Amino acid sequence: MKNSPHWLQWLTPGLIGAVIGFVLAQLPNYYELYKKYFAEHLRVSISSWFTGRVLYRVYPVPGGEDVIPVETYIYVYLTNTSDRPLSIKSYSVSVKADGEWQRLVPLRYVADEQGTVVAFWRNQGIMRLDLSREGFDWKAKREAIAPNSTLSGWLFFETQPTGKAERFKFEFVDSTNVIHSLVQSTQVKKEGFASLESAYIPLGPAEPIPEFMRKFQQSQAPPQNER
Repeated sequence: MKNSPHWLQWLTPGLIGAVIGFVLAQLPNYYELYKKYFAEHLRVSISSWFTGRVLYRVYPVPGGEDVIPVETYIYVYLTNTSDRPLSIKSYSVSVKADGEWQRLVPLRYVADEQGTVVAFWRNQGIMRLDLSREGFDWKAKREAIAPNSTLSGWLFFETQPTGKAERFKFEFVDSTNVIHSLVQSTQVKKEGFASLESAYIPLGPAEPIPEFMRKFQQSQAPPQNER
């Protein structure tokens, strides 16, 4: 009794060509599905970054206020290139300095409605930063990025890189769990804070320095040498 023909014998050149043609015809659809669900849809860029204690996060805690110096400031842009809104779940920023990657610590309470961010103004008063307009965390917590739109604002950190900074590494995780990365030179930095004006950080009008802020300012001053 002869063996039955193997099923591969039925794959004639014509049938094979039809299958290949079908697969090739579907490639654009597969690519569109990939772009929709797996590809990165956020374009990340930064315009400037600074270090130095100019701004302070003031947050109410039991028994008083918590004052946290801001050590690093980065202005970031996230552009949504997809056809649906995207939200930011989390992010991380690292700086390569002296050949080693150092992860910056985000400023506490920065997305909270309570408290404020202030700057001392020539030891004569304080000026407030409107987080709802300038704070990236504050805005990212409350609004999704619409298609073909950009979310921008300041990222604030409690630490600054030690050593000579060389490169940034940003990672933003969106609402679909896709990670959007950017590695960029630190050459966009404006060197230090010569003044608040040089930082291009819009602040409100000057106000009297609250007593707790005056005490904090005094506690941060270097001790006077005894005569």
